[in-house]
Amino acid sequence: MVADPTSGLAPEVAGTAQVGLVDTSIGRACGLPALAVVARVAGAGGLVYETPPGATGCFPRGDGHWLVASPEGAGAVVALGGPGALVNARLGAADNALLAAALLAPAPDARVTILRPPLPGEGDATLGDLVPARVKLAVAQLGVAFALVVAWRARRLGRPVGEPQPVAVPSSELVVAVANLWQQRRARAQAARLLREHLHRELAEHLGLPGRTPPPALAQAATARTAVSAERILELLTGPVPPDETRLVALAQQVEDLRRLVGAAPGQTVGGEPRDR
Repeated sequence: MVADPTSGLAPEVAGTAQVGLVDTSIGRACGLPALAVVARVAGAGGLVYETPPGATGCFPRGDGHWLVASPEGAGAVVALGGPGALVNARLGAADNALLAAALLAPAPDARVTILRPPLPGEGDATLGDLVPARVKLAVAQLGVAFALVVAWRARRLGRPVGEPQPVAVPSSELVVAVANLWQQRRARAQAARLLREHLHRELAEHLGLPGRTPPPALAQAATARTAVSAERILELLTGPVPPDETRLVALAQQVEDLRRLVGAAPGQTVGGEPRDR
């Protein structure tokens, strides 16, 4: 008995055993002696087969039969359209139990052997056997394409080719270019701020003071090392924005003179003003 329509022992499939969405019982309508006590099967489901020459079809539905018995050697191969009528939940419906007894135990001394397909992992097929041929062909094509791309983009040994190097710009030219831009914009406030910040940083470093020392304290510390009054140093550190370029140039010169006087002996001046005593 074969209950798998996809088995090679089953005949050709002719259609389905259901009527629309309803799975009704099917009458026997055949003269097989082994099924004489079976009038109907219920919940058969599955498919119906074509009846080959010499075979006997039972339980007709549409263009086929749900059960086909084909002579084979000293016995017969009985193909069912599906195992639906033999499950435990349906053995009590119609004559399903009689069908199972008639097919599985036709005589008192009959022996029944149940063959089940191998469970996952028990078969002889390998992973490579389960992969379809078209998938293997696609992987092979991808491998060939990858090899071609590697050969196309791979490094080719040959004469070294010189590459143009970036043009080196001296820092002095960069300073001049930035100064020219500021001059065109008349950015006197920005230039004066940078001069005073640079002076603040230089005085703090030379006097050993923190970089965040307030300008008044920094001016008091610087006047002890130079001949410039604290008021004059504070003016250089926090004075107003020069009104024109001439005053800006003068501020830059005075800042440079004060930087040079840090650490010099008392009595020297910056911008012609002596230190107050």
